[in-house]
Amino acid sequence: MYYADWIRVISVHSVILVHCIMNAADSTELDRDQVEKKEGIFKTMAQIGMPMFFYISGMSSTFFNAEKHGYLSFVKGKANRLLVPLFLAILTLLVPRLYLSQDIEGWTRVDDKVENNFFVYLFKVLPTLPQKLSWLWFLVVLFIVMLLNYPLMAWSQRRKMKK
Repeated sequence: MYYADWIRVISVHSVILVHCIMNAADSTELDRDQVEKKEGIFKTMAQIGMPMFFYISGMSSTFFNAEKHGYLSFVKGKANRLLVPLFLAILTLLVPRLYLSQDIEGWTRVDDKVENNFFVYLFKVLPTLPQKLSWLWFLVVLFIVMLLNYPLMAWSQRRKMKK
């Protein structure tokens, strides 16, 4: 699966490039031609980067032996690989980022007020986290897609074994 690593490298760099272009464009004043170029690059790179992540995840799921391990083992493995990092990222990255940007971004506030105590903010923001997942949406969507695609994957593996 050497080529899968290179696909991952290309997709990661394309996503990083898109975010860099967006942030650079937001911090500078661009004329109309530059805005159009930025939008063109953004659309092209966005159409490459994120679908590649889904492709790589789909490729790796084909190595799971559905006949031997079953659906519950598949769900447990995907939860360990996707949901555990999601919860850790929420606690260590997302909530502190939301807390620190309350003064700048209104959508990060709870009840439209700036909360100065982190732990009070943490418990207030927890019910609203699904709307504030930001860049972590990918892990949730990937988990759901994997669960929905399991029957197709198991069917295709059984079909391949019959040949």
